[in-house]
Amino acid sequence: MELAEDTTSQCTCFGAATKPITDSSYESPDLWMYRCYNGQLYARSVSNSARKCKRIKKGNIIRMELDMDVGTLRYIVDGEDQGVCFTEMNKFGEVFPAISFYGQDRAIRLVRVECTARITPFHMDQLRPDRVIDENQDGNETKVTDSNRVTTNVETLIKSRSVGNSINVYPGADETISLFYDMKNHTEYQRYEELHLSVALADDPKKNEEEEEEETTRPLATGIVCFEVWGDDKKLWSSPNIRIADRAKIKWKENKFSCSVSILHVRHLSLKVQCKGPNMYARCVWMEPVLIEETMSSRFYREVFSKIPLLIEREEEEEEEEEEKKDEETYCFLASRLVHQMTRLADARLRFMRDETLFLSTPLIPHTAAFPYVVCVSDNVMNKILNILKTLYDLKSKSSSEEIERMIYGAIQVLKVNLRTYVLTRGSNLQTGSTVLKKETLRSTLDFVLERVKAAHENKGSLSEAVQTSLSLVMEMLFSILETKSVLRKRRILDASNVGVVEIQVKWPVVHDKTRNDARYERLLMLIQLLCQRKRFKYDFLGEYIHLGYVLIEIPENADVVSFLKEDVTCCFAQAGFQEWCFPDGGRHVPIRSAFGANWNRYEDLAHGPGNGYVRTYNRITPYKKVLDSVKAFIEL
Repeated sequence: MELAEDTTSQCTCFGAATKPITDSSYESPDLWMYRCYNGQLYARSVSNSARKCKRIKKGNIIRMELDMDVGTLRYIVDGEDQGVCFTEMNKFGEVFPAISFYGQDRAIRLVRVECTARITPFHMDQLRPDRVIDENQDGNETKVTDSNRVTTNVETLIKSRSVGNSINVYPGADETISLFYDMKNHTEYQRYEELHLSVALADDPKKNEEEEEEETTRPLATGIVCFEVWGDDKKLWSSPNIRIADRAKIKWKENKFSCSVSILHVRHLSLKVQCKGPNMYARCVWMEPVLIEETMSSRFYREVFSKIPLLIEREEEEEEEEEEKKDEETYCFLASRLVHQMTRLADARLRFMRDETLFLSTPLIPHTAAFPYVVCVSDNVMNKILNILKTLYDLKSKSSSEEIERMIYGAIQVLKVNLRTYVLTRGSNLQTGSTVLKKETLRSTLDFVLERVKAAHENKGSLSEAVQTSLSLVMEMLFSILETKSVLRKRRILDASNVGVVEIQVKWPVVHDKTRNDARYERLLMLIQLLCQRKRFKYDFLGEYIHLGYVLIEIPENADVVSFLKEDVTCCFAQAGFQEWCFPDGGRHVPIRSAFGANWNRYEDLAHGPGNGYVRTYNRITPYKKVLDSVKAFIEL
């Protein structure tokens, strides 16, 4: 939201409300309010005098992030995080965004509304099993017809604690009782991907704790039970063997008595309880079994990426009949269309991230809900992108199809946008919808990218430099994630020793607040040219005002490139006003990047780049004239 109209008194408050609203003032018992005038916080009429936040003035952008899972409301004012201001908001039912005015001629503007995927559990005790089967030691199966053998919605006590939403099962002696669920018979269950539950042995509701303890010492309490979860005839989880006599001593909250298994592609789900020996006191309980709604990541996997390999693989089949050939062409077209659509979404996302990082004073606050089929940072999705890339590269080795190359480029773009999102959100305490990627996933991705980049340097394959440049950018991001700063610096210094061309590109001019020109960039262009004249290095200045400025520098073969960048160029940045810029780290607004070749997409780089300029270094295998011609062609366009 934006505070659009207000006087110096700031008679406006931002927050949330519950219905009905009995009092509209910021001290209302129905409101949580952040007062613009002094940053004071009011939680349902209670003022928090010990804490004050930033004052809000006309033109400020206020972002409110409500997390009803934990009941918190966070405020971010013009990119400055004010932290969690209100807690325990999920105890009051539905909560609505609210604005409170206590003066006339006030207005706010709604900038954007976002909503992350809501995870809704489905309690399995509400689901009737399709079959209940009893199996004895000889493998003979009988259908259970006694309704008392499997019960739900009854009072269940676990160590004198009442437990709801449970399934109670009573197996026979030396028998296994199984509850079967056909997950695909009911379309409403297709959107669930995980099963969460715990197991325990229940108390006898008719007896007290002393009587329960006495039961465990009787000879008939010598049976052993085991709980198992099966999916499509495959065991997904198993509890340890539980002695019935020990049920009063067991700590049921331990992890070994709980499970969380994936059921996204499971057709037949079964819950089994096996009893070995006497079944006396074997009151087995599946505690709070719930199906977890499919997440954005898995939906992305299922609806988009899961289709692409099937479509691509059809292209490898040699069909003799004319109709089958037409089907093959249709499948190839569908795969290509899906990848191109994701490429367009990835491009839009990268542009969006660039705007966020340029114009806000804090790191990106991601808006993944707007790009559900592109930005899904998870190990499953990353591995799937990698598998598709491997498939496409294998196809490219057998065919010179330009369409396959475009699909490779699109898949790399999707990989790049996920990695960039991950880089920008690492260490953030905001709710991003992202997960922490495993090092194994990142390392396998880096190994693949390094292999492809190495093949390009050895001239293996005929992929365009645009593809290779995107791969190089992905490689840089992976290095920045996996390597420590010291190792990253050493690698960049080592790479710089073989640099033959340096390109410095900046916006010309850079304008802040639509009126104030940032003269540092123009000073930098002049100082770099003076440095080249003093060093007697060949250079060219290109560009035009209200666009971009370039200084291209040809490094002589006998020159110390590392010293030139670390001392001379760093000194120019400092004199221009970029005190934080240094080699090999670069700076936030003018980062350093290694360019692969000269024929890469400068329009795309300009749209996706995180800063107002770049320092690009080119290996000596890229001639100075080729880089110069590339910049001239871009400027003329």
